[in-house]
Amino acid sequence: MVAEVARRIGNCLGLEAGELARLRCAALVHDVGKVAVPAAIVAKGWHQSSSEWETYRLHPYYTQRILERVDTLQ
Repeated sequence: MVAEVARRIGNCLGLEAGELARLRCAALVHDVGKVAVPAAIVAKGWHQSSSEWETYRLHPYYTQRILERVDTLQ
């Protein structure tokens, strides 16, 4: 879903094929940091306590930390 929305936005912005491909890849892995958050918290969706939300909201940070270790993404 996110990749499709990103592609559509990229098309509207007139991005070239290579840029669209990179945008799609980024969209596909944008939530990979959720693997570092306990599954029970992720599964709760919007029904989290404040402490659970503090844990959940760190997933973009974890995504960055995971992806910065992938040489082909540098």
